[in-house]
Amino acid sequence: IVNCARGATSFVDGTWLDNGVGTTWCRNRTATAMSGVGGAANRVIAILWHQGESDALSGVPAATYATNFQHFIGTVRSTFAGINSSTPFIVGPMVPAWVGADSVRVGINNVIKNVTALANYTACISDSNLTSLDTIHFDTPSLRIMGARYYAAYQSLTTPAPTVSVSLHKSSLPTFPIRHAPRALR
Repeated sequence: IVNCARGATSFVDGTWLDNGVGTTWCRNRTATAMSGVGGAANRVIAILWHQGESDALSGVPAATYATNFQHFIGTVRSTFAGINSSTPFIVGPMVPAWVGADSVRVGINNVIKNVTALANYTACISDSNLTSLDTIHFDTPSLRIMGARYYAAYQSLTTPAPTVSVSLHKSSLPTFPIRHAPRALR
């Protein structure tokens, strides 16, 4: 686990742009982890991303957020050690009660929820039945639920879909005796 969490950061303040302090810090931490104990056996199996509140508070339009977010996903996948275009990128939405009816928050949250429109091998976890600690942050029970949802999303992106081969030949179909319906039903 490479912890790159940084609170109160945004695209609009430059933290997550190509050479922003957050992006650079995460890129360096990932490179260190990839070259540390374990060496070539080390690998990044997914990116978990939970961000958007500070951009929403800054009034960033959803279209601008989407452009920045899409670019960020591409930057991470093309410049971070051990990460490529098929590394799962899984995101979480903002606290529903905090998003409320605020149009900027709704717009950014919709971008997050529709991350699959921005890049392949992405998913957004559900925010249903989650509660907040202080209106803007999820509480501990919700974070635990979210952890399970992040894992389920990871599994859905990495588990190959089952292949089903159906061959119907007359000789392989079961036969059933034909019984006549009782006279009363004829």
